[in-house]
Amino acid sequence: MAASISILLIASALGSYYSGSLRITKKTLLLVPVVIAILLLFHIIFLSNILSCTIAASLAVKILISIVLIGFTGFFLGIPFPAGIKYLSDVRQADIPWAWAYNGYFSVISTVLATIISVEAGFVWVLVLATISYTLAGLANFLLKS
Repeated sequence: MAASISILLIASALGSYYSGSLRITKKTLLLVPVVIAILLLFHIIFLSNILSCTIAASLAVKILISIVLIGFTGFFLGIPFPAGIKYLSDVRQADIPWAWAYNGYFSVISTVLATIISVEAGFVWVLVLATISYTLAGLANFLLKS
């Protein structure tokens, strides 16, 4: 658990740092959430098989697999919020406090909701709903006027 959380935090921090060098365009705002959705779809399809095949592997191998699976997705998960703030700072600075408010609200709600959904329906449904959410976010970003 500690390794998984650490990998996710480090990878998303690297993605957040990298987002500072991105040129934020409509295409970027569309592609990043869609890439995340594709990576989550990969997890939906293959994660169970990967975990089943590696259950007897050593701890070091499991951590390496976690770095690849969690780290790659985590990197992209770190990009959308800073990219969105960068976009808003260029076109609609007055909306930046709202972006922080929505991020804070949904960060708290999604943690509780993901736990409830995973217990009641299974973790795959958490990934399915996250995939749908990121796809919709990418499409919503595509519809931006600027």
